[in-house]
Amino acid sequence: TGSGALPHLRFAVIGSLAGTLVPPLVGALGDSLPIGQISVWRGHATTNENALIHRDVDMLVTSDALYDTAGLERFSIFSEPYVVIAPSGTFERGAPETIDELAKRLPYIRYTRRTQMGWSIESQFRRMGVDVQGKLEFDSSEDVVTMVASGGGWAVTVPSHVLHGLRHPKTLDIARFPGPEFRRAVNLVVRAAELGTIPANVHRLCLDVLSRDVAPGIQRLIPWLGGGFAIASV
Repeated sequence: TGSGALPHLRFAVIGSLAGTLVPPLVGALGDSLPIGQISVWRGHATTNENALIHRDVDMLVTSDALYDTAGLERFSIFSEPYVVIAPSGTFERGAPETIDELAKRLPYIRYTRRTQMGWSIESQFRRMGVDVQGKLEFDSSEDVVTMVASGGGWAVTVPSHVLHGLRHPKTLDIARFPGPEFRRAVNLVVRAAELGTIPANVHRLCLDVLSRDVAPGIQRLIPWLGGGFAIASV
């Protein structure tokens, strides 16, 4: 393809970024790059990764950089810390000191283990030596955030999921994770040497959109986060 026109760009994005990143990104792609048609595939990290490997899509925004898979090129987009969310008023006397303390106060709402989020959170719990039981689990960030906001319990999530899933900001308390900080990184992943300069240009546009449209929303929701939502540099 080189740096010339691309008739059709097939783009896969993890679902939690579809509502915040995709609309302005698609607009920027259409205005800035010689692309005839853009198709966006929304889904879970694992589904999207298989689509890239099997050549059903051309590029992927994912929380799994596929380091075990050869022949791919990776562009860092952003990283963010995991946080704890609970119904409004839960943390009026201060943030929870331990996961066990939270688990005694409210039911735990988890991401299913078949999602990248669920796997990462359960791995962190194992490293900490805590065993958190919960009756409810979801594979959608919207469902997790909405369930917590409605008073159903507490959850571990990330700021971009809160921004994506929260309908009414005053319905949630958001606090630092009560334990060692752990983060998730999101990358743009493409098959190496296939699209010329287009991946680098898409990467730059992703960073622009995040800086302009996503980071300010996260900062308004979670003022104490500071620079914790860290956008990569070109």
